[in-house]
Amino acid sequence: MSSLPSIGSSATPSGDYPTEPGQGGLPSRGRRRLGVILVIIGLLSLVTGAVSLAARHAGNQQVTGQPVVDGPPSPGPHPDWTTLFNPTSGLSYQMPSTGWHTQDTAGQLGQVQLSQGGYFNPYTCGNPAKGYQRGALGSGSAPKADPTVLATTLATTAATNYYTPPGSTASPMLTVSGPEPVQRTLPDGDTVDGIQVEAIADQQTDPCLASEGEVLVLVLALPDRDAVLVVNGDTEGGPATPPPATADDLQAILDTATPTGH
Repeated sequence: MSSLPSIGSSATPSGDYPTEPGQGGLPSRGRRRLGVILVIIGLLSLVTGAVSLAARHAGNQQVTGQPVVDGPPSPGPHPDWTTLFNPTSGLSYQMPSTGWHTQDTAGQLGQVQLSQGGYFNPYTCGNPAKGYQRGALGSGSAPKADPTVLATTLATTAATNYYTPPGSTASPMLTVSGPEPVQRTLPDGDTVDGIQVEAIADQQTDPCLASEGEVLVLVLALPDRDAVLVVNGDTEGGPATPPPATADDLQAILDTATPTGH
């Protein structure tokens, strides 16, 4: 991933986190080429504020490595993964313990402040060297709105920012799939409806940046807000090491998201 607020593919031991989330691929679910750019531009106006996610390349990333596990214990479906709890989003979720590092602040994506996040496989590349990371995640909340519009706007905006090369105005080509309906169960047994959207970004300009990356956005319609989880990962290209994420891993992270009822 390129520059993101704290959700990006670039990561430098010192400096601010990028402001984008970024790369990865999901199992094929009938992606369609984003020929609806004009529609998306209209959607972007519904989510206020420009993306200021931690830039995934060096220069705007903070790789603090500080633990962000919080809230009540929640083992989740993967006992060996790291469990995160975000009272702001009202979500509990997990990320693999190998390659992923916790990060308390994950940047701003439109009107959604992302936190309780993580970043994946940081690396440096280029001359002069810049910091990148192979993926990032974070959660937050937004005032109740149309979940499909919110998820699509966030996924499109994040993918564009994460995979636009540093210092370039050449936007990546996007393919958006979804919305895909999802359901989650509250602690009291009630269910909440939600939407998942996937955006695939393709860029061939910067060899240091992944040539393909994925952004997954989950929006759950809680009673008092929309809960948001953003998961990003590179899926192809970039340097030989560290390796990118896999589509299955990114989906597995999103699938652990559970509303806490708080």
